[in-house]
Amino acid sequence: MITLIPILKNISYRAYAAYLLPVFVILFDILFRTAVLKEFSNDDYFFYGVSVIYEILIFVLIFKALKYNKYLPSILTLLYIVVSASAFAFYSYFRTLPGINTFSFIFASPANSIAIVKAQLNPLYLFIALALSAGVIYSAVKYKDLIVAPGKKVTVILFLFFVTLTLILHNNLRLKDNRSLPFTNVLFSLKHGYFDYLNNAKIVQIGGRTFAIREKQKNLKADFNVIFIMSESVSPFYMMEYGGKYITDSSISSRMLKEPDNFYSFSDAYTNSTVTAVSVPFSIAGLNPVQGKYKLIGMPLIYDYLAHHYTNVSSSYITSWSYDDYPNFKAFFDSPSLDTYIYREKFDDEKVVDMGGDDALITERFSSYLDSRPAGKRFFSLLHYSNTHYPHYSPDSGKVYDLENSLLSDYLNSLRYFDRNLEDLFKVLEERNELEKTIIFFTTDHSESLGEYSEERGHHGKYNIWKIKIPMWIYIPAQLQKRFSVKQLSGNTKIPVSNSDIVPTIFDLYKIPAHKDFEHGSSLMNTMDKQRNIYIYNGKGENRSEMKDYLGILKDTLFYIATKNSSGVKHELFSVYDTLQAKNLYNSFSKGSALLRTAEGTLKILD
Repeated sequence: MITLIPILKNISYRAYAAYLLPVFVILFDILFRTAVLKEFSNDDYFFYGVSVIYEILIFVLIFKALKYNKYLPSILTLLYIVVSASAFAFYSYFRTLPGINTFSFIFASPANSIAIVKAQLNPLYLFIALALSAGVIYSAVKYKDLIVAPGKKVTVILFLFFVTLTLILHNNLRLKDNRSLPFTNVLFSLKHGYFDYLNNAKIVQIGGRTFAIREKQKNLKADFNVIFIMSESVSPFYMMEYGGKYITDSSISSRMLKEPDNFYSFSDAYTNSTVTAVSVPFSIAGLNPVQGKYKLIGMPLIYDYLAHHYTNVSSSYITSWSYDDYPNFKAFFDSPSLDTYIYREKFDDEKVVDMGGDDALITERFSSYLDSRPAGKRFFSLLHYSNTHYPHYSPDSGKVYDLENSLLSDYLNSLRYFDRNLEDLFKVLEERNELEKTIIFFTTDHSESLGEYSEERGHHGKYNIWKIKIPMWIYIPAQLQKRFSVKQLSGNTKIPVSNSDIVPTIFDLYKIPAHKDFEHGSSLMNTMDKQRNIYIYNGKGENRSEMKDYLGILKDTLFYIATKNSSGVKHELFSVYDTLQAKNLYNSFSKGSALLRTAEGTLKILD
């Protein structure tokens, strides 16, 4: 082993620069992740300590290689710097190190991942890291004869020790994600994530549906249309209609001002999941993720019911998503009940983000669909937009915001672009005299945290109000309001609702009996229980940034959160008005309360 004190008397300190690099990373990690490290259990500290020894051993063995190849250590040192810096950049955005599920996502969606790292790398920190790396490489090569490396026997012993630590960390870090230094966490997560990817353990794991509609056909005819708009990562806190300070949705806000009686905007709406691959299919099915995927894959969707009961309704599903990249999604939404099923690859549209094409093409395809319908057919259309998802796309010609915070600028510009596309959609309907006969539902898969109100960015990780509160509205033209009871709908705009309520509402409009599995969604046209529980659940293994499961339950003004990992369950309870989650009420709250008893029972079911 290296004995520092005797040798320091005889050899320049520059000979030790190579060994100081992991020490700098350790110190930086302790300073950067202090809040996380404070919450470690004894087991967590053990694995963290193992990772410290592991990374020092890596450098001992790297510089042993200097005796044989002067370039390899330089390359490996640079790799160490790049990986560690990228991991810290990732942590800066998500408040978690890249984990196993992260790498499953990276292999499927590399450009989004690179964009996150680029956006979060501080130029000064990057310069320091590269300068440090250059100094280490220069010192190591120039003074390679002074580098103190172990002899052959000691090297063999150290290598065997290294292998032993590798075996210890191999499976334990799958369960102890984020319990090690960044490089070690990335190294093992990369390995697990890659093999998960090869085994098709991707983000989306739903696949095709097998279902049967046992209700007797009704042979009904509709005299109205319905559009269900699902967007991505849209936050109400950045929308004018919800009091946002930025001009992002001026077109829709203007329509709301001109037609206040035709728009029903929900002030207290929440998502059912903060993961797109969970929220979207469950919302469109009218289910909640706590009900599980087995329910989901056996569920007929709204267009299946319409084909069964209505003789004059044409159905379409149009999205800018790249469904060939997500075949399980493609299989799930596909159905013989659809007259038109369009995703990016159907027209070989250009990708503008990893997951899809330009949202403007949705309006273009929808317009063509309307014109190609058989005469006399009403329509139901599900339109799924994606450009507001990270990295928040908008064409250069439409960009207005250029703030110091580039992440916020990109997001605001993407919201403006989405607003423009929505306005174009309204115009398409007006030009064909269809708007006055069309009910439009709008919501999003989840919200988005931009770091303005809390340190966290994105929508993964522990729940907070900035990730779960969503915009939601319904447009019902005046002449159709006479057909439906909108008085109760108006009253429901002020109480907690969910994106799982939209499909039960559409069923109600079409007079289709509510499905027996609509346990957590209700028609917004009817009287709703103000004290009901609203569940938020990402599903097992769906948090692509970490190996944790989250359950959230909203009831009245209380917000319960359970965070589950291999060490157990952490319980928290906050007031919904405590947006920074400063005061945990769990320990002072009666464990016999209905909310906490419900939470306990739900956790047992999810196990």
